[in-house]
Amino acid sequence: MVDHFKVKYGKAIVLYNSRGGNTEKVAIKIAKELYTERYNNKNIPDLQNFDLIVLGSWIISGWISFTGARYLKKLHRKNIAGKKIVLFFTSGAPDEINPMT
Repeated sequence: MVDHFKVKYGKAIVLYNSRGGNTEKVAIKIAKELYTERYNNKNIPDLQNFDLIVLGSWIISGWISFTGARYLKKLHRKNIAGKKIVLFFTSGAPDEINPMT
C-alpha cells in the first residue's frame, strides 16, 4: 500500500510539550494518523531528515505557555528553515488545571 501522505509531504514528525496530558493525547492521535513518531520537548531528535514538523503546545489565558515558548525558541536553533511546519494548540478548562483561575 502506498502512503500517499508521505509521497505528498515527505517524512513527518510530531513534537509537543504537555502539562496536563491533553496535548500529549492530541500528539499521539496526530502521530498515529501520520504513521510517524512523536517526541516531547525534552527529547527533540535531529530534524534534518524530516520534511514536515508538527508542533504542539498548550495555551493558558490565550497565550502560549512559558514552556511552550521556550520550546519553540529551542526549535529555531535546530535549523528548521525550509521545513513544512504545522502548529496545534490545546487548552483545558481552567478548573481542571487551576481552580483559582
